[in-house]
Amino acid sequence: MTTKRLFLFVLSLYLVNTAIAQTYPTDSWRDYADSSWYNETDTEFDIATAEELAGLSELVENGNDFMDKTINLVSDIDLDGYLWEPIGYDHTLPFSGTVQGNSHTISNLWITGLNRSFIGLFG
Repeated sequence: MTTKRLFLFVLSLYLVNTAIAQTYPTDSWRDYADSSWYNETDTEFDIATAEELAGLSELVENGNDFMDKTINLVSDIDLDGYLWEPIGYDHTLPFSGTVQGNSHTISNLWITGLNRSFIGLFG
């Protein structure tokens, strides 16, 4: 009876681990980037989706430092499923704006480029 219980316990641990295991993504959020919210003359921008946040990352990489501009998060953003390119990951292309989180959460960040010096949601 004890052997059977031990077997069932080990089997249940295996099944739980298998059910909650995550697979490391291979695609990048940059492939889905949306920068349609950006207008060069505005100084404040609302970001509500992962695609829009990826658009911010792409705009900064293309040389827009967002100096004197504010990004407002207007919803929680789940970044699960794709790799994240940090916003301003290089000291030559920094993000210099302001981000207001407004009590929202950015979750499930899978970072790409771990061999770089500046990594995270922001570089």
